[in-house]
Amino acid sequence: MANNNLQKSRILRCSALLYLLIFVFIGVQAKGQHLKKYYTSLLQEKGTLYFIDPILTFHGKQKDAYLNLDITYLSSKDSLTVNFTYKDDSIRKLKQISFSGEGENGNKIFLKSNCSMIYIDAEKKIWKHRYTSDFKFTDFVRLFDTSKYLEVTVYYDTGKSNLRIKKKDWKKYRVIIQKIFKVIALNS
Repeated sequence: MANNNLQKSRILRCSALLYLLIFVFIGVQAKGQHLKKYYTSLLQEKGTLYFIDPILTFHGKQKDAYLNLDITYLSSKDSLTVNFTYKDDSIRKLKQISFSGEGENGNKIFLKSNCSMIYIDAEKKIWKHRYTSDFKFTDFVRLFDTSKYLEVTVYYDTGKSNLRIKKKDWKKYRVIIQKIFKVIALNS
């Protein structure tokens, strides 16, 4: 009888340990696979082409104003392309886009570039603007060293619109994009 209880106790301990190891393994696997779902790389004749999916979304003060962007980089160039979609309740002919941020140590960064229209389309009562802009790769990478916030401003004929990313989204996606840029730098 005592032998039987001892055997059951060992089986329970071994089962608990096995379940614990399985959960730890699954957690490690999930973190390891995390990065690849946010970007694509493709070997081209002139270098490796990297495409970072549109995961950053910025919101404006106006109810329907928001902007999301994707990043394209060819390793043989020193600049990258930012394609972005800006939605607003009015048609806007965008002229420029800027990014500004601040790090924990108070260092501020500001980048500004002209933008070119890809298209403008209507979605119910909202106008969808698709634009493209180029930035120096090393300067753009520095934006993700700003740990406090990142703000985007789009400039048009009649004014400008400031948009910010939510703090929790910035905290999460900043680290992911930093790692992607590190992968790019290590492979270039």
